[in-house]
Amino acid sequence: MISTDYTGASECGSSVYEEYDPLNFLYGETEMRDAPVYATVNKRESTMLPSPPPKSIPSVPAATARSTTNKLYDCIVKVRTRNYDSEHRGFLKMVLDVRKRYQYSDSKTNPGHVIAARSGGKYPPNTSIKILVHHAHNDEPITFTSDVESTVEHVILTVVCSLEEDIREDMSGYMLRVWGAKEYLTPGSSLSEYDYVRECVRLEKDVRLCLHEGRDDALARSERDDARDAHLTLDDLLPTQGATPMLSFDNLSILLETLEGELSRAVGVTGAEGMCSPKAVFQAVKAICALAGGVETLHVTNTLNAFAQACTAQGNNNSMTPEIQADSGPYCAVSLRAATARENVALQCARLRDAVRALLALYTRARLLDFQMTDAQYLLQNSSSECSEAVPAHTITETTLFCIEAVHCLPLCWAHDEYLFHAQVYYGTRPLKAIHLTQSSKIECGGFYPRIIFDTWVNLADMPLNNLPREARLVMTLYGRTKRPVDQQNSDNNQQNGQDAVEHVLYDQEELGWAAIQLFDYDGIMASGNYVLPMWPVCCDRRIGPAPTLMNTPPAPYPVVNIEIPRYVHNGIKWSAEESRTLTPSDLPAFDSLDGHLQSQLLHLIEQGAYQRMPTEGREIMWEKRQYLVELPGALPLVLLAATNWYGEHRAHLISLLNIWQKPSPLNSMHLLLPCFPDAAVRQTAARLLNDMSDDDLCRVLPQLTQALRNETYECSPLAELLLSRALAAPAVAHKLFWLLVHSLPNVPQAPNEEFLGITLEENAGEPMDVDTYVTAAWRYRLMLRALLATCGQNLHATLVRQQLLVKTLSEVAESVKCAKEGLRQRALTAGGGRVSALLQSEPAALPLALQTYVYDVDIKSCSYFSSNTLPLKINFIGEDNATIPAMFKVGDDLRQDSLVLQVIKIMDNLWLKAGLDLRMVTFQALPTSSKRGMIEIVSEAETLRAIQTEWGLTGSFKDKPIAEWLAKHNPSELEYQRARDNFTASCAGYSVATYLLGICDRHNDNIMLKTSGHLFHIDFGKFLGDAQMFGNFKRDRAPFVLTHDMVYVINGGERPTQRFQHFVELCCMAFNIVRAHHDHILDLFALMAMSGVAGVTSAAVGYVRAALLPAATNAEAAAAFARLIHSSLKSKFTPINFFLHNLAQLRASGDQSSNTSELLSFIPRTYTMAQEGRLVSVECLGYEKRYDPEKHYVYALRIFRQGQTTPFVLYRSYKHFTELYQKICLHFPLAKVHSLPSGLHVGRSNTRQVAERRFSDVQAFLTSLFNLADEIAHSDLVYTFFHPLLRDQQDVEPQRMKNRGESTEAENSGSGSLKLSVQYAGGVLSVLILHAQSLAVTPQGLPPNPYVKVYLVPDPTKETKRKTRVLKRNSHPSFMEMLEYRLPIEVVKNRSLQATVWHYDSLQENQFLGGVVIPLNSLPLREETVAWYPLEYIPR
Repeated sequence: MISTDYTGASECGSSVYEEYDPLNFLYGETEMRDAPVYATVNKRESTMLPSPPPKSIPSVPAATARSTTNKLYDCIVKVRTRNYDSEHRGFLKMVLDVRKRYQYSDSKTNPGHVIAARSGGKYPPNTSIKILVHHAHNDEPITFTSDVESTVEHVILTVVCSLEEDIREDMSGYMLRVWGAKEYLTPGSSLSEYDYVRECVRLEKDVRLCLHEGRDDALARSERDDARDAHLTLDDLLPTQGATPMLSFDNLSILLETLEGELSRAVGVTGAEGMCSPKAVFQAVKAICALAGGVETLHVTNTLNAFAQACTAQGNNNSMTPEIQADSGPYCAVSLRAATARENVALQCARLRDAVRALLALYTRARLLDFQMTDAQYLLQNSSSECSEAVPAHTITETTLFCIEAVHCLPLCWAHDEYLFHAQVYYGTRPLKAIHLTQSSKIECGGFYPRIIFDTWVNLADMPLNNLPREARLVMTLYGRTKRPVDQQNSDNNQQNGQDAVEHVLYDQEELGWAAIQLFDYDGIMASGNYVLPMWPVCCDRRIGPAPTLMNTPPAPYPVVNIEIPRYVHNGIKWSAEESRTLTPSDLPAFDSLDGHLQSQLLHLIEQGAYQRMPTEGREIMWEKRQYLVELPGALPLVLLAATNWYGEHRAHLISLLNIWQKPSPLNSMHLLLPCFPDAAVRQTAARLLNDMSDDDLCRVLPQLTQALRNETYECSPLAELLLSRALAAPAVAHKLFWLLVHSLPNVPQAPNEEFLGITLEENAGEPMDVDTYVTAAWRYRLMLRALLATCGQNLHATLVRQQLLVKTLSEVAESVKCAKEGLRQRALTAGGGRVSALLQSEPAALPLALQTYVYDVDIKSCSYFSSNTLPLKINFIGEDNATIPAMFKVGDDLRQDSLVLQVIKIMDNLWLKAGLDLRMVTFQALPTSSKRGMIEIVSEAETLRAIQTEWGLTGSFKDKPIAEWLAKHNPSELEYQRARDNFTASCAGYSVATYLLGICDRHNDNIMLKTSGHLFHIDFGKFLGDAQMFGNFKRDRAPFVLTHDMVYVINGGERPTQRFQHFVELCCMAFNIVRAHHDHILDLFALMAMSGVAGVTSAAVGYVRAALLPAATNAEAAAAFARLIHSSLKSKFTPINFFLHNLAQLRASGDQSSNTSELLSFIPRTYTMAQEGRLVSVECLGYEKRYDPEKHYVYALRIFRQGQTTPFVLYRSYKHFTELYQKICLHFPLAKVHSLPSGLHVGRSNTRQVAERRFSDVQAFLTSLFNLADEIAHSDLVYTFFHPLLRDQQDVEPQRMKNRGESTEAENSGSGSLKLSVQYAGGVLSVLILHAQSLAVTPQGLPPNPYVKVYLVPDPTKETKRKTRVLKRNSHPSFMEMLEYRLPIEVVKNRSLQATVWHYDSLQENQFLGGVVIPLNSLPLREETVAWYPLEYIPR
């Protein structure tokens, strides 16, 4: 039986799981983070802690080191290469091995160009696309139509065959490039795979490509790169440690010579005078301590005190000197005498030399220096010979022991009454056993610097060495205590019984920082000796491992603590894994052999996902039945979390199971990179699975993988190898990884005026550094960045350097615009644009947003800035093929939130596409380039919702038609408008789901945009995960998501509900359930970013998103729940009020500034010409008609004859339209003599028949005079734009035509209708989801009904099974989306029939029967969800 005393079990010993939640690091902070901690100290009983162990370690007799007398300056020697530990040597070996695998001659792993992104997804069958292929032979592209499933070779062959030249036999000499970018389509693939083609189909644009002859090697590695990179050294990869002064051989040699001279002088003076002053020696030692980071060890303090006493002849001289009295034979006669003052000083000098050497050795363990110690006892340990001779850790039964000596470099703000340490061993995020406390101590000022001296040995009696996992780390947390005020103490003490009262002192306890060290190094050798550990601030969570490398430090100044770990055996202790037994699935019991109840219990736990707060019983059963679960991939993380320990036979058994476990998908394997899975074998398995991802899939989750690097125990890790190897094989991966690493680093240079491998990182020298942004893994990120830049090849390296220079220039321009006065900002922008233009003209650069987007110049005249707080710049770059590429550059906003939200939305869209659901999502890129700076892609042909609504006035957000009218204006034909409406419906559904799940707030109408093609999308994600925007005490974001009546007006195609709204609801529910099916992957995205420092992304983010995903609900229940959210959002009055308040705020901020647009006429957004439309032959005004839209008005019918068209076209224009045309003609052609039209102002009512009749003659006269003018006026673009047919012209004709025929507009509702139901039996419950009804009959009064649905399980004579939905008012196409449940045995259910009837509710008369359906339940597969439409029929009652 394997021992399981791994976690701190409670005293009752009922369960090993009671005090540990494996996901506690995600769902909540420790108690000490939530509120001030109050500690009670009993002053009468001083035995709070056991007496500390002595400093001599009984396990290994301490061999006293011989006092050395050689000169101090001889103890160091200069070295050409710095002292590197085995961990960094292993990292170099990994980098070299990866680099050797990727030779320049392999075109697959060294393509030299960017391959266009691919995500797959399904298209409707027989989807055709129009392709325009540009080529070098002439300016006219080759145009043809092709199936979207056509291959790249087919397109190349079609183009080459169209050219008048000899066809090459080998088509591999040609490549297809995306127009306007330097990205290429690869042979062997189909067009349907590419994101660019899908974007063109979504936006209904032509697919524009370029035929490229030859191979593009602009980013390829060369033979010279291979030769250079084969000789990389650690000096090329490891960064120097900041700009603070450090110990170097030269300055240290001077100080050591000075100290040695003072020591020699002290001995000489003492011999001559009997005593001397120690002041000069003290000053020399202090200078060395200052250069060593302000650390004065107790060894140095004690030897200095002894030296001072010897110099001044104070204290008892206990030193004895042996003298030989006689020397005869093999023995000598020796006598002891008291040492002289000179001998005593010399002895203390020797001891002081040893203390200084020990201090230098302590400093060299945590620094990369240009010298090393010459004494063998101070050289770096863990050589290969020692590693092989080390004693296995599993044979050592002694307890873990260490000494906390003192805390140095104290911050000035520390003013607590006393201090103490809490010590605990962690494995991943899991604390092992109990917390151990030291005795409290106070700040001492007896040495050179203030410090807190503990000098205490801590014995972790419950943690023997053979129980330590490989990745265990020691964490020491420092707390400060301050006595509570006396009156509070008295009031607390008075509450106690007077007889039993004990004197207590109450303290307020505050966490000040923590330090940590891995107990086993990269080679598995246990840490031993003395260490100086930096203390990390509280904001860096100590629970998230591993321990930061000793080379990594917080921003200066920071306190340090020096500790000592004993060397238990002479050759050291090495952690060694027990060999795991090879298992096969046949060796393990099958899952089906478990009883049915246990199977369902286990499956239910697995379905809840890896982020559930699994109860103790659940973890116990997962662990107990682990051998039955190896065929279930979803059970793997649950079993690993339920494991009770990770050492010895226990771990060997787990690794054996891991090797044969059915592996999860590459996406789900990301979960194993969380910090709660520190085991090297588990993380290696995750990296191996992730390597099966395509480059495009890897790029989508690269931010999370970059953050997961911080969870690796050592610098050389399988994940680091994976990222580096994939970056070498694909330039797009390398580019994205580069920017992720750059903006994860603090904005400090490596050293003064030092470049970072050719790149000068952006500096914020004058800005105080925010500790929260400085991650504990900064050293690791810098190491990875240097490795990437050193191995990616000279071409890509130069491209990245150029990007950094472009970003630096844009930052300076943005700062100059922000600093300029309001009237001079445009001039500053023009000057800055000239700088950027000159930079790009000298040498083109790729935009940081995408490596394939090369830009060659800037259109300075069209550049502008936005009038928001940060004044972001809008820069119009000139790219490949003279394409205009607009981009925004921001200084002052943290774009990491926007980047994360957009990444998750794109991943959701990819999940929907792979499931066959295209929601026409429009997204954009946001790339943070450093802290508070970044670049954003600008979506063209889009307008904010505020601009659209305010066209109808300040209260436009309360009206129904603004969006519909705006779309109709930009999509004048019926076909265009239908496409725009479909795009709007789908994209609105997608963003409704995405913004709800991510809790996107601050959704005013300037943060929602609409493309002219109908695609809706959201921008500005600074508030998310439920962080609602406030207006004073008013919470502005109260609806689950934004869904307003003007949006539903577009979806329905009018005011009344239609089947289109049901389609919208179903799109939302389908999208919601598709994301729910991948809930663990979505949660992984946030869990891995929880420690990234992104504002708002904390451990609570995972809980928020998981709650929104409804993990415990079935698909039908989730669909019903989301439908309720749709109803709640639509009924919310706060959304339009929020829009209105924002309109007011913007009006006050900017004034009533009408935008200067290039439109000829306000009601037609485009310009049309005679060449496009055909020459006008005649225009005749037929008469006027009454309209309601919604107010009553009159329009004039115009019959248009055009040249070459036999059938005339009828247009409808209002008098207001004619007056606008007249005013524009007078403006553009001042000398034109055209009949004047009186203004639209009229005394009294203007929308009357009499006024319309009187204006009719004016309109006729105006048209006659217009076409009597010269052709330059009568056939100008202005006139042809006015007479262009609009969507409303076609919509106006249809009702009139139907009215003339005597048809009813409600004819579609004359049928009996149909009802859509979902039926499923699960968990002892029959669930009936009432989804929609269609085409319900109108009431006798000709109005839509007030429908509701009643359901029975017949036969049911007592009507116990009666259930009914809510009543929906005036709706012939209602969406109920209500779940009705019956808790009945399956045998009873199968003998019943489901009867659903639809009724019209009438409060004054009897309810009217509209139809029903009866479904025999034994005819349905009840264990599966059945969703179907059923025609409504008459059911006798």
